Amino acid sequence: MGPGAKQAVPYLMEVLRSECGKTIMTPEESKASMVCEDAKRKARDAIQSALSVWKGVDSLNADLKNELSTTLNIGIGLHFGTAVVGWVTYNESKSLQFLGDTGNVAAKLEAQSKNLNCKMVVSLTALDAASISAEALERTTVPIPGQGEPMNVAAIRQRHDLERALEQRSIAII
Repeated sequence: MGPGAKQAVPYLMEVLRSECGKTIMTPEESKASMVCEDAKRKARDAIQSALSVWKGVDSLNADLKNELSTTLNIGIGLHFGTAVVGWVTYNESKSLQFLGDTGNVAAKLEAQSKNLNCKMVVSLTALDAASISAEALERTTVPIPGQGEPMNVAAIRQRHDLERALEQRSIAII
C-alpha cells in the first residue's frame, strides 16, 4: 500500500466520525460502518453522511492525483429500517454485531453500485424516510438475494444529482 492509500483510510474514518460520532472498522474487510448514536437523525443524516464520504473521496483524489496512478473509487449502498447493534462477548472474544435485515440489504445495494456503474445505490425506502424525492434521480429495480421482490432504488452517478435532491427537500420544508 503506497503513501497515498495509507492516508485514505484515516481520512475517510475522520469524515465518518465527524458525521456520526462513532465508526467501526473491520480490519479484515477494510470496510467502515457508521453507527449514528442519535436515533432521531435516521435516514436524512445517513444520506448526508454518505454524501460527505463521497466528497471526501473526491477531495482525497484531488490531493493525491500526483501520487496515485488511478483514482480511489467507492460504492455506497443505503437502506433504511430497524437494526439491533451491540457487543457480543463469547469467552475472551468481543465483537460488534449488526442484527437485522437493514445492514444486509445496504451491503447488497453497495454491491449493486458496480453493476449499475454508479457511486451510490439508495433504496426508495431510505429516500422516502428522509423525505427526499426520487423524481429527479435515476430509478430502477435491483434483485436483492434473500428478498422476494426486486427492490426499488435510485442509482446515483453524479454527486450533484444527490445534492440537488437534498436542496429541493430543504426548500420544500421552509
